[in-house]
Amino acid sequence: MKKSLSEIYSGGKEIKGQWEQYKGNILVCDIPEAKDGKWKFRQLFLNGNRMTRSRIPDLDEYYRIAKTDRRMGRNELPFIEGDVKKWNNLIYNVYSYMYDEMKGLYNDQGVPGWGIYLGCETRYSKVENNVVYNINEGMHILHGARHNLIENNVFVNCLKRQIRYESSTPMPGNRFFRNILYNTKPYSEIFNCGREHDHPVESDYNVFYYTGGKNPIIGDSARVDLNSYGAWLDRGYETNSLVADPLFADPANHDYSLLPGSPALKLGFKPIDLSTVGLDGRKVGP
Repeated sequence: MKKSLSEIYSGGKEIKGQWEQYKGNILVCDIPEAKDGKWKFRQLFLNGNRMTRSRIPDLDEYYRIAKTDRRMGRNELPFIEGDVKKWNNLIYNVYSYMYDEMKGLYNDQGVPGWGIYLGCETRYSKVENNVVYNINEGMHILHGARHNLIENNVFVNCLKRQIRYESSTPMPGNRFFRNILYNTKPYSEIFNCGREHDHPVESDYNVFYYTGGKNPIIGDSARVDLNSYGAWLDRGYETNSLVADPLFADPANHDYSLLPGSPALKLGFKPIDLSTVGLDGRKVGP
């Protein structure tokens, strides 16, 4: 049968819920079937026009969702490249546990428990102005993530390690500048790199500190000869970085603002404004 250009063949379903205007040209509608996982859709049409699907990560910024993925029972919401532009997050108390059937108890070997995750092909993102504390692993940079800039963040007391670079494929172009890595846990690593191609292209102007005065710990998975801070320096990293107390205002009470005279400020670190972080009173959803 010859189809005319005006005909549309679609497997779509009509959304019969009540659409309401949220703000400006943004419309919202509660879809119980989607919430329950019975509907999975890639496109949305309204009055014959293709619309952009949205979600609210913070404030009034709306970002397009690239795809959903329910592998292993989890729902991943990756954003389209270039959409995520605002950070200023306070991320804390993120742990994961695994049940040990032999011992009949939970241990701290579960995953992920990450504060910030740059996963699978994350590219050209700038991660900045985040405060992350009491986490299994402060930041995980994984599988093909490349050409990302991690700058002006604070990582405190990450149980296993502060930053992990891990990939089965090359991760070129990642840069790590002007961050503060602080630890009261003497066994926690500041960096962990599993393979040669995992390494950042540059890492500098950072401040590292262990409260006991210990030298920073670098970890690997026995694939590369990189098991000390000295070996890390020998690769050309941290030429201008410091191992020094960053002079937090009140770390015992999780105030990680900087006192005057902080060595991080001298390296170009910019104070992080957390005044707008937290619940803002808006209702999202039913």
